[in-house]
Amino acid sequence: MQTDKNDSAIIEVYDGTVRLLATVKVRNGTLPQSVTSTGHNLFIKFIAEPRTNALVFVRVSSGYKKTYDLNVTGSTITSNNGRGIIVEKLRSALHIHETSVSDNNHVAGVHVLGGAMDVNITDSRIAYNQGDGVNITVTGGNRNVSRSSISSNSGYGFAVWLNDSLATEYVYFNQSTVIEYSQILSNKDIGVLESRK
Repeated sequence: MQTDKNDSAIIEVYDGTVRLLATVKVRNGTLPQSVTSTGHNLFIKFIAEPRTNALVFVRVSSGYKKTYDLNVTGSTITSNNGRGIIVEKLRSALHIHETSVSDNNHVAGVHVLGGAMDVNITDSRIAYNQGDGVNITVTGGNRNVSRSSISSNSGYGFAVWLNDSLATEYVYFNQSTVIEYSQILSNKDIGVLESRK
């Protein structure tokens, strides 16, 4: 997004014409989190002050579920000299399903750095990594761990660091962490940590 005057325009995204999903103020360099509609119609409203210039790109994709930036399914990621999985500056979603991430030697087995996206880890095993099992440092988004095991890592089991800085270019619409039906055990540091930076 680019504008000659920050906050001079607003984009509103609706599920149909009634339910507001997101509101984004147009600011130079703003990178909003992706928005998902559950209905059949998506309504996008652009409101700008008179005599201002604004350049906004909107990408719309259609499917039966949210589009992932990275989907890792049915895989084994092991014995790497660095991290097992690292993603940076994403705005949609990371999905890890039926995957083993183990014995990786730097920072974390799964490292999510920057951005505002959803992280979904299901039916997976994350173990014996140098550093954290899962380390997430983001501005916002949803985090879900279900039916998974995070164990025997040399740092935290599952660590979330939320960047609340007003200076970030990422705009988030959701903020939640859910861990269910999972085992988080035998990590050398705290099992589950969520903290604001």
